[in-house]
Amino acid sequence: MTSTTRVPAAEITGVKGALTKRMAIKTLGKVPTAVGVYWHNPKVLMTTFGLGGKVQKWDACDEQLKSFAHMAVASMVGCSWCLDYNYFQAHNEHLDLEKAREVPRWRASDAFTALERDVLAYAEAMTQTPPTVTDEMSTRLLEQLGAPGLVELTAIIGFANLTTRANVALGIESDGFAQACGLSPWPSRPGTRRCHDATSVPRSPALSRTGEMMSGMLGDRWGVTDHETTLHYPCDDFVAAANLQAWRGVTVHATPAVVWSWVTQVRVAPYSYDWIDNRGRRSPRQLVDLPEPRVGEAFTSSGSRPLGRIVSVDRGRHLTATIMGAFMSYVLIPTTPRRGSSSRSRCRPTASRLRPSASATW
Repeated sequence: MTSTTRVPAAEITGVKGALTKRMAIKTLGKVPTAVGVYWHNPKVLMTTFGLGGKVQKWDACDEQLKSFAHMAVASMVGCSWCLDYNYFQAHNEHLDLEKAREVPRWRASDAFTALERDVLAYAEAMTQTPPTVTDEMSTRLLEQLGAPGLVELTAIIGFANLTTRANVALGIESDGFAQACGLSPWPSRPGTRRCHDATSVPRSPALSRTGEMMSGMLGDRWGVTDHETTLHYPCDDFVAAANLQAWRGVTVHATPAVVWSWVTQVRVAPYSYDWIDNRGRRSPRQLVDLPEPRVGEAFTSSGSRPLGRIVSVDRGRHLTATIMGAFMSYVLIPTTPRRGSSSRSRCRPTASRLRPSASATW
């Protein structure tokens, strides 16, 4: 499988280079593209190799659980190289290949045990930005794995994020190890996945090159139910076919009118990572007296610079906009308050559809 990386692979030369190639061929059957890319900085390459070797010696957590966790991270981040390599390794280590193939669509699969599902959910929660790990998740895993096992699993997921994100950033894609072994291809996720990001992260061109193997694997979510991911949202009306889909949701203990005022205040500032997205300026912590949003107005702003465009509004119900090639809807749904509690509103900021032709990058 050919791959075009953002940093061209260097020629691997010298005695150390010969040993590195020999070790790679002995282990994998060929020299991975990643080795050539990292050869530009042998210190980084050797440190990564050394750390990976030490990680493989950890033994407080079940190997299959750690493998599934790493693959869950790779699927969420969009690293086809890591998915391919871990599938290949699962074959070599005689792990359950049918389960390994199901990791990218584990929520829709009945192949996994309760513990395995907890591990996969924990891996995805750690990979979110910011992480969405809950006390309940940690408590269940602590009871089943013990403290040493949970610490090891957490470190494995952290290491997986290091390697997968670096590979995606450098444009390093699958080398076809699993295919060379004759392993079955990856299954696609059933149906359409809407996704999980309140600020819809557009898909990088590098991810568009990952090919059929990654088809249907991208996307994650938090704070929404399985049923909520199957619903139709206003942003769905603006894109016929999407490269990436996502959802996020949060329950706010306030009246719908109050929540709506805060939702529409996204026009003033991004309410994200202010030091990046708002050029170091803090998003307002108090409501600003704004008129109701109108179609055609700017969706948000960064450092007072208008960005995006509002494409649809239903006052008190949803705000739908487009930015950087993506369409997203902030959907507000009143819920029944629990006894003795204040009014509650269910806000589903649903970053949904990304145009297939979009060229925007992270």
